[in-house]
Amino acid sequence: MKRIRRNIAILLTALMLFASGATAASAAVHENTRRPVIDAKSAALYSVTTDEMLYAKNPDQRVEPWSTTKLMTALVVAETMDLNQEVTVSKKAASMGGSTMNLVAGEKVTVRQLMYGLLLESGNDAAYALGQADGDGSIKTFAAKMNARAKKLGCRGTHFVNPNGLKAKNHYTTAADYVKIARAALANKTVFKIAGTKVYHMDATNKSHARTLETHLDLIEKKGSGVVAGKTGYWEDDDCSVALMYDKKGLKMILVQFGANMETRAKDGAKLLKFGTEKIVTKEATNPKKSAGNVRVKYGARTLVKTYAKGTVLTYPKDGSADSISVKENYKDVVKAPLKSGDKVGTLEVYCDGRKVGSTPLVVHENIEKGWFLSRFYISNRATIAIGVILMLLALIIGFLVRRRKDRKAEEMSESGESKDTASAESKEEVPEESLKSKDIVDDHPEDRYL
Repeated sequence: MKRIRRNIAILLTALMLFASGATAASAAVHENTRRPVIDAKSAALYSVTTDEMLYAKNPDQRVEPWSTTKLMTALVVAETMDLNQEVTVSKKAASMGGSTMNLVAGEKVTVRQLMYGLLLESGNDAAYALGQADGDGSIKTFAAKMNARAKKLGCRGTHFVNPNGLKAKNHYTTAADYVKIARAALANKTVFKIAGTKVYHMDATNKSHARTLETHLDLIEKKGSGVVAGKTGYWEDDDCSVALMYDKKGLKMILVQFGANMETRAKDGAKLLKFGTEKIVTKEATNPKKSAGNVRVKYGARTLVKTYAKGTVLTYPKDGSADSISVKENYKDVVKAPLKSGDKVGTLEVYCDGRKVGSTPLVVHENIEKGWFLSRFYISNRATIAIGVILMLLALIIGFLVRRRKDRKAEEMSESGESKDTASAESKEEVPEESLKSKDIVDDHPEDRYL
């Protein structure tokens, strides 16, 4: 009995040690994938590619967006105004303090120029001028448009009262909401182009010399960062904001930070983006070294040629499985020779989780010269030779069979003639005995026949 208890105790101890070891191993893995620690009071990292939130810190906490407000201003203007429309700057707009593009009252500028001043120089004056122009002179009317657009995007914790983000009561948002706003704004081609510009040279106006406008977005200046567009916000050194888009190797993400520190905002942003790229499972959908298929070539010495993806398309399946990835070959209606190695003959489309996520040209890796006459019917030179050889063999075989048939017929006719001659000769030589006997009897006494 004691021995049994002892064995049970040993077994339980072993199980406990195993469990603690497993927990330690799990903790080590968790340690390696730990969420980054950042200074921002509120932040969110969203994957546009996989449609999932990768990171969130106080995503529903109400915060002041500061100048990231201008992304919403830009979206509303881009959707409702003509970029070539001329705007006369009001005294109120020109009097805006803080960050400006130095507009002058009475200055005539286009909506496009104001948009560059809005998103690059973070011009409070440009925002006000655009708000007045789009709101029929009323900032309140324009703010109502901003709120209506936010509501349409599904934002429930956002409210705007001005177009520039200057501190005001009831002007607020949340990280979760601003992901939606930034995504929509940067999906707009006009806003994306302007918010992704580093330097813009503006022509002289009726009130000012030419201007050079430069972006305030730190990470867009860093080579290889993957940041392609966005907008910063600032109130104090320890109360900054940023909303940006990352787009690299087929992976798109939206990052927003609020209540960030001026010194660590860019560093924390880079840290969060790195975390996002490491968290998402990456799969190669195309391999430039492996044949993607075959294409038929008209007029070619060869009429069936292997094709290859020109580039590597990366995908990010939600379940991390390659089963979620598919490709579709789209070739030109007619591919004609001659072709040179590297020539494009079609496009390879890549789908992941049922959505098209990228494409790459389909190219050939060899030179294809023009073929002979039959190549216009997609018959290669080699096939033409093979057809010629087959036809020659068929002709020889047919000729042989015809000759053989003639020879057999001649032989049959010859044999038939000889048999007839033999039969005739035999018929003459063979006389029946009765005939001979009848011929040998001579009727010496014919008169006796009547006796």
